[in-house]
Amino acid sequence: MKIGVDLDGVCYDFTGTFVYIARTYRGIRLPDASNWNEWDWPNLWMTKEELDWMWTEGVRHHGMFRYGHCIKGCVTAINQLKSAGHEIIIVTHRGIDAVHDTLDWLSFMNLPISGLHILTSQEPKTSVAADVLIDDKCENLVEWAHSGRTAIRFQQPWNASMNDQYPGIVLARGWKEVVMVVEKLAAEKAGVVDVRKRAGQGRVI
Repeated sequence: MKIGVDLDGVCYDFTGTFVYIARTYRGIRLPDASNWNEWDWPNLWMTKEELDWMWTEGVRHHGMFRYGHCIKGCVTAINQLKSAGHEIIIVTHRGIDAVHDTLDWLSFMNLPISGLHILTSQEPKTSVAADVLIDDKCENLVEWAHSGRTAIRFQQPWNASMNDQYPGIVLARGWKEVVMVVEKLAAEKAGVVDVRKRAGQGRVI
């Protein structure tokens, strides 16, 4: 299968990087990133001036999208999926100022990808040809499912309230479960087992 993989919140620890840059370069002490339970969480804690600085200077000069850690299990799992015969493509929304840093980070991580889509104008991810999308943003997951394709919800605090029974969306609590979900989806596609009928639509399988 061709698998689309999001970066921020799925492969790239954006929240941890954001908190670090705010504290180190602006002296803003934000709550720990594990408490980021809303998509626009920074808006609750930072002024417009501070946010503007983060999305300009923080990106251009302080590596918002260059120096962040890889989310635990990502590299091993993506290599497993590649070894199993799946095609991996990165699908991410990032601004034009972050493109070079994105390429550098991916080069450093040496992930076995066969395609890269950096959607700098907020194009819908549904415009990308793939069978499955692994993502953490609710809107992306819903749009993908509405296109008739399966989305894997990579569990994060900001998507915890999403209905687990939403048609076409399957929950994965970390990269080990992502691999399990993809294996069973591949088996379903091959006619071995109907995953969603056996496991219940939208639940971990």
